[in-house]
Amino acid sequence: MNARITPDTLASSFQPVHGRRGFTLLEILVALGAVIVVAVGLATIFRSVGDTVSAGRRLSRVNQVSKLLEQQLRTDFGNISRDGFLTIRQQYADRNGDGVLQRTGNNADVIPLFVGQEADRQRLRRIDEVIFFRKGSFETQRPSLSDETWRAKSDEAMLYYGHGQQRRTDDTDNVEQPKVNDTNQAEQPNNEDLRLGRRPDPGNLPNPNLAANSWSLLRNVTLLVPLNTSEGVLPTVAIYDIPANDNLRKRDKECQIAGQPAAASIFRGINRGSGPETPNRDLPFGEIGNYAWYSDQADGIADNYNRAIGANFTPSPNLASGLVDIATTSLAEIRSQVLGYADTRIPAAPPDDVGFSPIIAFPGELGLISPAFPAPGSTFSFSPVGSPPNSITQRPSPYESVDYMHAWMSNAFPGRAAAANNSDQFELDGVGFGSEDAAGIRPRYSASAERLYDLLARASDTTNSLSAVQSRNVASILADRRMLQSSVLLASCTEFIVEWSFGETDLDGSVTGTPGTTIWYGPRENPLPPPAPNRDGVFGYYKYNPQVDEVGHIGTAVQRRDGTIAPDHHPVSNRLIYGYDLAPGANDRGDEDGSPISITSYFGYLDPTFNPSLDLDAVNTEPEDAAQTTMPWRWPSMIRVRATIADPIDPSIETTFEYVFSVPSN
Repeated sequence: MNARITPDTLASSFQPVHGRRGFTLLEILVALGAVIVVAVGLATIFRSVGDTVSAGRRLSRVNQVSKLLEQQLRTDFGNISRDGFLTIRQQYADRNGDGVLQRTGNNADVIPLFVGQEADRQRLRRIDEVIFFRKGSFETQRPSLSDETWRAKSDEAMLYYGHGQQRRTDDTDNVEQPKVNDTNQAEQPNNEDLRLGRRPDPGNLPNPNLAANSWSLLRNVTLLVPLNTSEGVLPTVAIYDIPANDNLRKRDKECQIAGQPAAASIFRGINRGSGPETPNRDLPFGEIGNYAWYSDQADGIADNYNRAIGANFTPSPNLASGLVDIATTSLAEIRSQVLGYADTRIPAAPPDDVGFSPIIAFPGELGLISPAFPAPGSTFSFSPVGSPPNSITQRPSPYESVDYMHAWMSNAFPGRAAAANNSDQFELDGVGFGSEDAAGIRPRYSASAERLYDLLARASDTTNSLSAVQSRNVASILADRRMLQSSVLLASCTEFIVEWSFGETDLDGSVTGTPGTTIWYGPRENPLPPPAPNRDGVFGYYKYNPQVDEVGHIGTAVQRRDGTIAPDHHPVSNRLIYGYDLAPGANDRGDEDGSPISITSYFGYLDPTFNPSLDLDAVNTEPEDAAQTTMPWRWPSMIRVRATIADPIDPSIETTFEYVFSVPSN
């Protein structure tokens, strides 16, 4: 039955229903508040989940980086060869470039983590360097100009770990065409401002290496390829504009291996005066046009070799350029240079006086120098007092054998030490080629392949085909671009610390403040703000006082010629490791204002502070009482590495990795 709607029923439907009412304003607000609380809670949960996922991804990335870094470091440090030397340069970034550590005040050497970081959050940052040698299987990172069979290889290499140094991208000439003999300092105005952490002087352009999160840790592997073993089968085909029968350009030379640029030595002093077109060098290949790697100025492409340095000589391709990973030398030659020059020569030998044969010789009035010690006629200039001598506060005059050895080992670094008064003082005294170089320079690298796209486009341009010369030039430039990136091991590396230990344990805590702690040597960490206790066992400088440290000190027992063991042993001294007393007085920690900004620890071949002619005790005064005539240089038993990286997304977040490695005993 259908219901009927009448006016009465229609009117009655609009009558108020008693007992029902709407929400009050307060109730609505409470309900809305509850909804908002729930919504905010859900958003917080979702954001928390998102943050957890992001943190998990970040942690996963960090763990992956840590694992890869440890694998590489462990492989390298676990295979150090004692046929070379080990040199560790421990240093802080120098904000104002004065070579002196300042922890406090307006000139404090604090470095920002990122551009714009608050001043009170900035801190001191270590930028250590280390050089050592390995044996194994190594290949150049440069792409071959021909097929991959024409490629430099070696079973010996020098390894360098340390931060690199970028160029400004507005430096057009050097971006367009880097120079293989560039020392990363002389070809650019105000280049000193590009040192790590250096704040530009007023009016200068920005420093791309100012903030720590812009730094990169490099692993430079330099192949050691002596000329007498490098000659292989030359390509029998034409290589761009090089004819198939032009073996003169293809052949290995002092500055070329497998068609690629090579340094004449690992030592800066030698490389300063042994490049192509230097008189009496690399003959009969001296003309720069006889090098396959040389890029000329055809078609507007810049020269990749600077021919305008020096009046009578030109420098060899240089390891600091970032473009070269080959040196025409060997472990045997390096040893003979460090030891064979130890009594009279330094890396300062004038270019016209140095011969570069496997047997080191000085023509003219200098005569012949023994290639190694102990060779007939070679002598070390031992200190006349003590074995080792008492601590000294500066290098002696005349220099002794240990000073010459230190100078050579320091000269293998890509640049001079940053300090004005440190264990590299010998090299900084104005003695030697390279002593005029700016201090604190690092090897060049690039975080990106600068203008690589333009070069690739030019190489593949079919409308304007390149000549054979132009094609080789482009190939050479492409190889240079890739080389500038090839050595980067760890991007955004904000700190790199290398410390060493003889394996000593601080049993009672009198040295480190913590009983049972391993004693590590290096500038004691005391970051600002606030000063932190020495909780990690870093003691500071290795120190030896012959008056108080004779008993129980690190050293080697000495055997007499009659077969008995002397009551005394030959101790390891700070003279041997540093050259002189770095911090005379009570504070040998290196953690106060005025301390050197850097120190270098040297571990070489034979200990020049051991003198077998000195009395081994007060009773037996017979000369040469010791049975052995030489003593091996004492090396550390352990090395500790700390590397800190900045998060690529949030630059305020840093993560530190720490690893300890045993040093091979032989």
